[in-house]
Amino acid sequence: MSGVRRAEVHPRHGWNWPSTADNRDGNPMVEGRYQSRHPEGLLTCIYSLLMDSQIKFKGCFCDDSPNGDNYRGELLGGLGPLLLLKAAFSTSAATGIDQATIQLSSQSLHCDNKGVISHGNEPTTTLRSEQPQADLIRLLKSYTRELPCNITWIHVKGHSDDHIPFEELSLPQQLNVRCNELAKIKLIDAIAEGSYIDPVFPFEDITVTINDTKIRSSVKAAIYKHWGASEAKILFSRRDKVLRSAFDNIYWDCMCKVMTKFPETFQGWVTRHISDFNGCHRCPSCNKPNEDTEHITRCTDPTRTALYHDGVSTIKKWMQENHTPSDITALYTKYLSGRGSTTMTSLLAPDSPLYAIARIQDGIGFDNLLVGRLPRALVQHMSPILNAKDIRGISAELWARKLSIVFTHKQWTYRNGVVHYCPSENMTVSEHKAIDEQLQSLLSLTPNDLLPQHRHLLTAENFTDLASGPSVEKLYWMAEVRSALDEAAIVVRLQKAKPKKTKTNTNDSNGNIKTIYNINSTLIPPHIPKEPDLKWKKRRQK
Repeated sequence: MSGVRRAEVHPRHGWNWPSTADNRDGNPMVEGRYQSRHPEGLLTCIYSLLMDSQIKFKGCFCDDSPNGDNYRGELLGGLGPLLLLKAAFSTSAATGIDQATIQLSSQSLHCDNKGVISHGNEPTTTLRSEQPQADLIRLLKSYTRELPCNITWIHVKGHSDDHIPFEELSLPQQLNVRCNELAKIKLIDAIAEGSYIDPVFPFEDITVTINDTKIRSSVKAAIYKHWGASEAKILFSRRDKVLRSAFDNIYWDCMCKVMTKFPETFQGWVTRHISDFNGCHRCPSCNKPNEDTEHITRCTDPTRTALYHDGVSTIKKWMQENHTPSDITALYTKYLSGRGSTTMTSLLAPDSPLYAIARIQDGIGFDNLLVGRLPRALVQHMSPILNAKDIRGISAELWARKLSIVFTHKQWTYRNGVVHYCPSENMTVSEHKAIDEQLQSLLSLTPNDLLPQHRHLLTAENFTDLASGPSVEKLYWMAEVRSALDEAAIVVRLQKAKPKKTKTNTNDSNGNIKTIYNINSTLIPPHIPKEPDLKWKKRRQK
């Protein structure tokens, strides 16, 4: 930590607060603000202390928290003035200054975030286990409880200068505007110098770390996440999904948020599909057995192939419209067009600035890319590029999240259309296709294949009606043709069979004995009398 700085010095980085020994009178008022650019958790906050209607102290925190967001920036801005007050009390006690002279019995702090207002005004309440930015909120409450004066947080509307001239704003609103402007400048300085505050705050007596990284939000959620990542690495390696060496190179941070954008049925299908639980199914398009994860994007069906290349074109267009450099767009377009048959490093020269990203992508694999597992190095490469655009709502995380959504859902939508969509007659597309294929095979029959009494089924008028008729009539016609074919086959077999001759002697009308020869075909089953029913048996018993 850096040393104490005096008044009117504007520290940019590190833990700095000015001495208050020379400021023994006045009514302090504090305003904390931030300007967040946090694809990697980078954020700044500005706080200022007002005495006698003049800004006496200004301070700045620059944080590189992996959990950085807008809320964390607001909380950091709230901690700054509380640390100033703690320093003031410490200095006044050491120099023997009467605390009543400094008028710190009751202080009002201004902030434009209602979460900070709520937690600051309720320092004795407990936090829920899933509370985001729990470390800063605990410190906010702790600092407030330890101060001997009463702290009151007051809400001030932010960005008031968007609608009201600066000169007409109240003093807290003007401070808010000035702090916001300074925060943006200090953030650029912090990124250029790479200097950030220590993750352990002053007077923070308890910290929990995982792999030397401080837990800043829910301890329970952080432990579950760490355990889940360890188990996932073992599972994916055992199933040959992701190599152990490549697991940590994947940008996993956005995967949960990506999945929430899909319907629940698609979430379930993705979970089963990437875990090889759908391997027993046949491909509904090319009828290949075992439609696994690799096959769904390599299917040789003409429609699926055209859909795949259309998806590649969609990704190319999306990348061009979302501030992606042309070299990255061209590289990933070529890689996806190869459909898994080429490596990304083979598309680049060894001295290319993207060669390191390509090598990591090859380690992750083509199929993992298609299910949204992007290289962490790619997201880190895009971070400064998107930050330089200085566009509100644009970050590397959002860029990665939307890129993951673009590709996968189209394949799923088409697959559902083939398997489940019923455009007419309560039949799916695949069922209509199967009926048409069977119909085509029967239309190649000739009239000589049927008996004379059935040849009307193969007239040209029938064919015309079938082509434009409903599928139900096609099914009836195919059933009649198959029945006629079976009857014709029986007649042919009877003609070719060798009958057995049997003779019986009977008496004619004149009483003479007459011999009759009977021809019994082996294809005609003999008559077997049925067993008498129950009523007949009862009558016999009587």
